[in-house]
Amino acid sequence: MRKLFGTNGIRGIVNETLTPELALGIGRALGTYLGPDSVVALGRDTRLSGDMLSSAAASGLLSTGVDVVDVGIVPTPTLQHFVRDNAHAGLMITASHNPREYNGLKVIADDGTELDHSEEEKIERIYFSKSYRCASWDSCGVVDRKDAITPYIQSIL
Repeated sequence: MRKLFGTNGIRGIVNETLTPELALGIGRALGTYLGPDSVVALGRDTRLSGDMLSSAAASGLLSTGVDVVDVGIVPTPTLQHFVRDNAHAGLMITASHNPREYNGLKVIADDGTELDHSEEEKIERIYFSKSYRCASWDSCGVVDRKDAITPYIQSIL
């Protein structure tokens, strides 16, 4: 049974139920779930807390040996499109239609769709058990920054 993931990712009020510590832990759990040498595309919406939460999530991912492609501020469909051809998974920092004090973490599957609920449960199990993979000092992931908007627009055209 899922405890963190709801209908569409993890949502909460920033610095109350959705904290940098939670984002760090989910990053670590996702990176452990995916395994080393994986690539996760990371995007966010324009909420004020987006930088804080994406930085925390990126740190968690990097600590497991996963590389992060930071595509910056993008709509969720843009990240989904980018993941399909360029990453093993995606993590979108967004709370969609919720009020501005909320934010969220939404995991995108390698085909650009929402991650299956059974896979979310596996990530939660890793998170709650704290059985994270820890990369050695010379195997931590790296961050690359890429433009996801231009390829998305070109695809639509």
